[in-house]
This record gives sequence, structure tokens and C-alpha cells, in this order.
Amino acid sequence: MKDLALVAALVLLDPLATSSSQSPADTLRMGDLAYGIELTTTDPGPVQTLLLPEEVYRGIHDADLRDLRVFNADGEEVPHAVRALTESTTQEHGPVSLPLFAVHGGPTVLGPGSDLALRVRRSPDGRVLEVKASDSATVGDLPSRPVAAYILDAGQLQRPAVGLTLELPQGTESFLTVYALEASQDLTTWSTLVPEATVARLEQEGALLQQDHVAFPAESRPYLRVRWLDEPPPMAIAGVRVELAPQQGDVERRSIRLGGRPREAEPNVYDFPSAGPLPVNGVQVHLPNDNTLIQATLESARSEAGPWSEALRARFYAVSESADSVGEIVDVSAQNPPYDIRSRTDRWWRLLVEPQGGGLGGGEPELELFYYPQQLAFVARGAGPFTLGFGAREAPAARFDWSAVTQVLSDAERSQLPRQSVQFGPLRDLGGPSVLQAPIESSRNTYILWGVLILGVALLGRASWNLAQQLRSS
Repeated sequence: MKDLALVAALVLLDPLATSSSQSPADTLRMGDLAYGIELTTTDPGPVQTLLLPEEVYRGIHDADLRDLRVFNADGEEVPHAVRALTESTTQEHGPVSLPLFAVHGGPTVLGPGSDLALRVRRSPDGRVLEVKASDSATVGDLPSRPVAAYILDAGQLQRPAVGLTLELPQGTESFLTVYALEASQDLTTWSTLVPEATVARLEQEGALLQQDHVAFPAESRPYLRVRWLDEPPPMAIAGVRVELAPQQGDVERRSIRLGGRPREAEPNVYDFPSAGPLPVNGVQVHLPNDNTLIQATLESARSEAGPWSEALRARFYAVSESADSVGEIVDVSAQNPPYDIRSRTDRWWRLLVEPQGGGLGGGEPELELFYYPQQLAFVARGAGPFTLGFGAREAPAARFDWSAVTQVLSDAERSQLPRQSVQFGPLRDLGGPSVLQAPIESSRNTYILWGVLILGVALLGRASWNLAQQLRSS
């Protein structure tokens, strides 16, 4: 029985012997990451944004940024998301609902010669809370008279409006009418955006035709007015939504230059040090000598050992000459423009120069990599300052989709989300560079493991022999 107990103990110890090869924990602490950058928020909003700095790409371990985390001042991880940006990136969002206020009085009350006055009550931040119309002749009758127009408060929009949709109540009967869309800076003087637009809902034999949208040139004035030109619809408008002009990508394309070094025993091959998994989408080779033309292939790889894949095969040149400009000799130089390539996040780059024409003619080239930094958004839960931590050999994926993080915002807030809302502190060590080093397997532990396995086999054999003897005796 003692032998069987020893065997059972060895079986229970086996998971402990192999625990070092198990997957990492579901969460990472700050000390589990190599480096950190302090983030100071400049906006009190619930979602903060930043463009990943170069230090993150140099210190991150995984190209998919899985070893990236954001922590609050108490060391608690907060939700984050990352998305790619390009020069042509636009931020398009769903329609934004606007407050609307009915102005009663019929289709002629707003026409020329009308003495209708508007009384407006605003909140301290300038939002319109109430609009009342008063006509000197018919003040008491105004609420019971038809709606002449709707005033829309667009003062909280940070981007121009480019379209408008009238929301019709469910079960609306068939109708067709026309209206003018107007804009104002002060609710007194109005100018026409759309002189005549149609809103209609026509239903016949189960078929439905509905027209409730109008587009117009970008408009940023704080007040819009829907003014009926004909009889108003037979029901009140349920709401109004406006589309905003897309926000064009305003992120600056960044670049980094790497010095090349010739590869030993392989002429015309130049290696460049790793700059991390930058999302590279453009390259330029700076030649060491003027008046040089080369044909070369640029390759990249995720690992220094390869495998390598071709990123670009092209001609690179650099020329220089002296020119006479109004009696003065000046140097004029030129080189090929940068080449755009399909975006890739490989760490390692090398240049293979073809030998015709003498190659580089001496010296080492420089490689310039162009990229758009990725944007990170995080939920500012807890107290700041926050810490952007990165760099771990093993890390579970933890980031959310961009839409999941930004869904906590209203439509207006989402449309105004800045490229960056935090300030960076200096780079500092968290767990330090040792976190990124490969674990060194101890030979002593290996011997112990083999010894345990051999002992287990011996004990199992002895237990089997004893059991056989007991069965034979019985």
C-alpha cells in the first residue's frame, strides 16, 4: 500500500513539474509588463484616446499588440481598444437626434409682414430649452392652431450637418406636403438651405412609399428651421435626425530612419535593426552616395531568422549637380519619391542590392519606414493618472472592439472623439526588460524531473510485482 501511495503522490506532483509550460493567467498586472508610460488626461470624458508612440512599438512583444494594457492609479486594468488609421480615414457616425420645438400659427404666420415673435429660454450652457411663439393678434389661439414650423437646436454639434431626416410616427396616414429648410445664427434672420423639399408617406394596396430625407451643403449655424410651404402633415413630427459631415483623417504620417549594416559573407545584402512591429505602409532608401542608381529588393520578416518575404522591388536613385542661379552656384539634389507598399507589421528588414552598375559604390544605405500610428481608446474608470503598460512574452488577448468601447458615448460625443486626449509622461520600467527574456531552463530541474519519472516507473513495477504475489498466495 505504501508503494501505491508513493505512485499516487508522483502523479499528483506531475502537474507541478509541468506548470511552467501552462498558459499565462487571464489578467496581467503592471509588474508583468516590461515598460510603462504615464497618461495624464486633459479631458474629463469617459473615453480617452491616444496615438501609440514609437516607444510602444519598440517595446511590444506581439505584433497584434496583445501585450498592451491600460491601468488606473490603483493598478486596476481598464477596458481598451485599438484601431488602425490611414491618411484617408474618415469618422462617419450614425444620425444625431436634435431637440425640436413646434411653432404654431399656420403656413402664413412666418411669411413677410408677420409680427410673430419668438421667446427662447436657454440653459446655462446655451442649449435651447423652450421656444414659444407670440402673435400680437392671436396669442391665446396659437397653441390650438396648426404647426407653422419646427425650430431645431443644432448648437451642440461640433461638425457641420449635411442631411436631415424627419421621423414620422407609426401608423401615419397617407399624405404629401412640401417644406423649406432654413438656417439662422440668431433665430431672427433666416437664410434658405433647401427652397423646397418633399415629405410624404403614401400607402396603397400594401405598398408603401415614404420620403423623409433631404441632403444639403454642409451647414454649421446653430439653428435650423423646417417651415411648411403647404398644409402641414396631419400629425406631429416625432423627431428629427441630422447626418454630420465625415471627419477627415488628420493624423500625420510618421517615419523612422534605420541605419543599414552589410551582412558578412553576403555582398550587397544590408540588414536594418528592428524598430518593432510598426504598421509600415511606405518606404524610402537613402543612398550613401550621390549620382547613384540601383535596382534592389526590400524584404521583411517577423523574426530575424526569417522566413523573409518581398515587400518591394524597385529602382532607387540619388542625383546631385551644381546649377547657376542668377550668377550664384547652388547645389541641386533629387532622389526617387517614397514608395507605398501594402501595410505590414514585420520587425526585421533587409535590402538586397543587385550588382549591375557597381551597386551602392561604397557606404551603407539608410531605410526610412513610413507609418500611421494606431489609435487606442480606453475607458477612464477609476482615478488617474493612468499607465500604458506593454511588453510581455506571454499575454492573453484582452482588448475590446472599437465599437464596444465607444458605445458608452452618445452619438454627438462619438462624432467628436479626438485623435488624442492625453499627455505622455516619460518611459519607465515596470517589470523591466527581463520580462521579455526567454526563460532559461534549469538543467538541475531537468535532472530532478527525469529522476522522478524513473523512480515512479520503478515503484510502479514493484507495486505490480507485490500485487501479483498477493494474488498468487490467495
